[in-house]
Amino acid sequence: MTGRLPAALALVALVALAGCAPLTGSTPSGPAEPVETRSVGGTAVPSSPGDIATATAVRPTTAATGSGPSTVETANASRVRRVVAAHSTALADRDYEVTRSERRRVTGPNGTRSAVRRVVARSSAAQDRIAGRLTVNGTLEPGVTRTNTFVADGTVNRRTVHSGHEPEYTREAAEQSHRELHGEMATTSLEELLELGRYERASTVERDGRRLGRYELAAFAGPSWSRASTVENASGVYLVDRDGVVREARLTYRLSDPEAETTMTVERTYAVETADRLAVERPAWVDEAVEAADGRASPSTSSNRTKSDDGPS
Repeated sequence: MTGRLPAALALVALVALAGCAPLTGSTPSGPAEPVETRSVGGTAVPSSPGDIATATAVRPTTAATGSGPSTVETANASRVRRVVAAHSTALADRDYEVTRSERRRVTGPNGTRSAVRRVVARSSAAQDRIAGRLTVNGTLEPGVTRTNTFVADGTVNRRTVHSGHEPEYTREAAEQSHRELHGEMATTSLEELLELGRYERASTVERDGRRLGRYELAAFAGPSWSRASTVENASGVYLVDRDGVVREARLTYRLSDPEAETTMTVERTYAVETADRLAVERPAWVDEAVEAADGRASPSTSSNRTKSDDGPS
């Protein structure tokens, strides 16, 4: 885990899901929620797309400890930085939509609890605009939280709705340029996913008319869950095109704590779609955000005029 968590939280719906909030296994109960991803056009994409689903699991091992990095870990970190830098450079002047999700399921003597976090974000280099939506739900975290973000003209607008509460709004000056946010949004979650293991080139595959390099997880290097936890299995894969864009990535692992008779399964996904021109529209709720910031209207009026949550804005 990197030290980027505070910054990621500050950009909650732009770089949301970049940080990994700790989840514990106390009083688990309830079923897991399904994870869905969507393409730029809004059509559903299977949770285990094509070659991603056939990744080979690595052997069980003890979870990574807090000792200093080894030579192998340092070399892997360097490889990850190169992959992420190429990915960022390839997307620098392109419009794109990124979808990322994380599902955690904790099972113990008292049952199963789960949490799902999903982000859909769209960035237009041509318009200098970004729109994103973060959704958090499940039985590990109370209720459902949805945060919509829209960035344009140097201003970050946010609308957050917690279950049973009226919408809350914030407006603030963007501390980073659109180009910086554009790059950070595309890379932070991906970098942390790749840092959790060492990947090796496995093959070349065809996907949507593109030839993609397929890299499979060779060794898991994720964080420990508890002092006694072990990794029962882990599998991961990512697909990268000839320009360096990581089109899809998936990592799944299960940690077991025999002393507590508890396991935690984590699934993280990442997908990006690019387009020559991708419109990022100004959402209707921004008007309410402006009014709330100026003190001209109550935030509760927004629920009557807000667009559907189907899109990233």
